[in-house]
Amino acid sequence: MTVRLFDWRDLPAIRRYRQDCVFLDSALVLTRGPLLVERALFSSLAPSMVGVFTCVVDGERNNSNPEIDPPRAGQPKIGLPIIGQFMHLWDSPFSYLTFLAPQSALESPRVSTMIEYMTTLSGERGALRLLADVDEKTQVFEILHKYGFAIYTRQRVWQMTKTFSEELSANTWRAAASRDVIPIRSLYNNLVPALVQQAEPFATRFPKGLVCYQKGELLAYVELRRGRRGIWAHPFVHPDAENVPERFIDLLIKIPGSRTRPV
Repeated sequence: MTVRLFDWRDLPAIRRYRQDCVFLDSALVLTRGPLLVERALFSSLAPSMVGVFTCVVDGERNNSNPEIDPPRAGQPKIGLPIIGQFMHLWDSPFSYLTFLAPQSALESPRVSTMIEYMTTLSGERGALRLLADVDEKTQVFEILHKYGFAIYTRQRVWQMTKTFSEELSANTWRAAASRDVIPIRSLYNNLVPALVQQAEPFATRFPKGLVCYQKGELLAYVELRRGRRGIWAHPFVHPDAENVPERFIDLLIKIPGSRTRPV
C-alpha cells in the first residue's frame, strides 16, 4: 500500500468524508470549525511552512462495497483511501492529530500504516509525541489504544451560556505580557501533574491570555485561543486563590470577543 501526502487527486475522497470523519483536536474544532477540505488543501501547498500535514493511505484492491466503490470494467475493485492530518509547529515537543477519515473504515489495518507514517513524519520535525483528544466511549478510542496510544489526562469542556454586565467587572485581569512568563511557568509547574507536563510541557515564550495577580503573586492564568467559530479559554488557577467565582465572572467579561462568539 502507498502512504503519501495529500494532493488534488484526493479532493473527491475528502469531500465524500465530510459526514464520516473523526475530529481529534477539541480546541481547533470549537474555535475554527471542522474545516476538512479547506485545511487539507491548505496543507498541500506548503506543509512544512504551515505545519499542517494531511496524509493519505491509498485503497487496496479488495471486495469493497460496490455502491460506494463501483468496479471498473476488467479491473478488481479498489477500497477507499484513508486520510489523516496532524499539526506541528516548529520547536514544539509534540504534534496534534486533527482528524482521521473515513470513520467507517478505521478498523482497517491500513490505519496502523497511517499512524506510523504520521508519527515518523512528526518525529523528523522534532516532535516527541503525537497527541489526540478522544472520547473514551467511541470506536476510535479503542483503535488508537490498539496502536499504542495511552491516556495521560482527561479533558472537560464547558460552554458559557450566559452574559454578564460590565458593572460586575472588578478589574482583576489584564493581558499577559513577556514579564509574566516566569510566574506563569512557575504556576504551571506547581499545578500540572508531571505526567501531563511530559506530554504537554509549557514552552511558550509569548503568553496569549490573561493573568490575575493579588499582592504581587500570580493567582491565575487563562490561555486563550481565538477563531471565527469561538474562543477557547484554558485556565490554570492557584489552589490558594480566593473569590474564584467572582474572578471568573470578571474573566468572562474581560475576554475580547466573548459577546459575539461562544466561549
